[in-house]
Amino acid sequence: MFDDISYGKGASVLRMFESFVGDEFFRRGVVSYLKSFSFSNARGFDFWSSISSSYGSNINDVVSDWITKQGYPIIFVDIRDSSIEFRQRRFTLLENNDNTIYKVPLTFETNGKFSTLLMKESYYKLSVEGGIETIKVNVNRSGFYRVFYSSLEPVFKANLNRYEELGLVNDYWNFVLAGLFKVDQYLNIVKKYEYTKNSFLTSEIVSELLTLYNINKNKYYDAIREFLTNQVKIYKDLKDDLSKMAYSTLMSSLASIDEDFALGLSYLFQENDKLDSNIKEAVAIAYGVATSDFSTLLNKYISANIDEERYRFLKGMVAIRDKSVVEKIIELIFNRTIKFQDARFVFSLLAHNPFVREEICNFIIDNSEKVKEFVNSIGGGPWVFGYLLRGTMTMCGIDKPKEILEFLERIKYKEIERQVKSTEELIQVYSKLK
Repeated sequence: MFDDISYGKGASVLRMFESFVGDEFFRRGVVSYLKSFSFSNARGFDFWSSISSSYGSNINDVVSDWITKQGYPIIFVDIRDSSIEFRQRRFTLLENNDNTIYKVPLTFETNGKFSTLLMKESYYKLSVEGGIETIKVNVNRSGFYRVFYSSLEPVFKANLNRYEELGLVNDYWNFVLAGLFKVDQYLNIVKKYEYTKNSFLTSEIVSELLTLYNINKNKYYDAIREFLTNQVKIYKDLKDDLSKMAYSTLMSSLASIDEDFALGLSYLFQENDKLDSNIKEAVAIAYGVATSDFSTLLNKYISANIDEERYRFLKGMVAIRDKSVVEKIIELIFNRTIKFQDARFVFSLLAHNPFVREEICNFIIDNSEKVKEFVNSIGGGPWVFGYLLRGTMTMCGIDKPKEILEFLERIKYKEIERQVKSTEELIQVYSKLK
């Protein structure tokens, strides 16, 4: 079965081995492969044989190891005075006894010197002359593995590039989810980047902090508000396209969590047609949060001529904190006022609004058959309901994990087993952070 996991892992493995053998050797291998099989059929290992010939060493068995084994590893990096100890095991969010060992093509820099290492065992010790001042493992974030350091001090000294910063924060967020790292420690890492101009990193941190906010809005409100407020000031005057996109995300996120900020921004809603497109969504959300004016947003949604504009007003509607909004939006979904391609995401957006989450969760539980028949019939298959469940029940399970887990077990069927399993895992993970 090919899905987002299969394609995602495939792309990650390709990138990892391209980095390990080097761009030039990889390019030559691809050219050789295309020429050799331009008028004939090829098998899977033929591609990697071409890369191996270009590289000068056979990597077929290493690649096969990654293709045939499930999951990916976590690399523990124990930094000593004059040595580095590497340990590996399979990374999972939930604790297990999986002792899978991978053949890991490590890339790393110590004191600015680049090195590679094919780690085939669970443990490897490397001596470093003169001690270790700086270190970074998984250079350019090209490897399909996570890295847990015994100390982050020499890592922060290593002049990380934007991809490595992104990788570091994403790794430690996942370590929080896996129970390997405390939330407070993670927030200390985030604080180091509260004035970053790395748009990739900004978007990643916003996503992670919003997850914490959705898990417990009171507990994590101050942390996310501080980050968003500082970042809005940084990105306000940046002009490149990626920075504008990050600014839009920051503004929308701040409008959704901060009622005072939303109130100030909402006054721009009357001038919607004149606004910079990068803040239109934020203004619509702010208007919804500050006024709860559902009818005006609905009229704007119905009269909008393009889908992008229509979706902005929809985001404003689902940001409303009045619990009655759930019933109103559900009616619009089932009478097809809201287009189906938006409907699935609307269920999820409502579940991610902590002020109305209980209402949408109760509706789905009480009307699961009705919802299933509706989304599957319009969505084109029995698996569509599984995606809706993952987008909603992950959040619903935070407050009532036992009840939601029992509900999922009761209603699951073959075509949605994978999505249900993933949802159940995230419920167990998120509920621990509440």
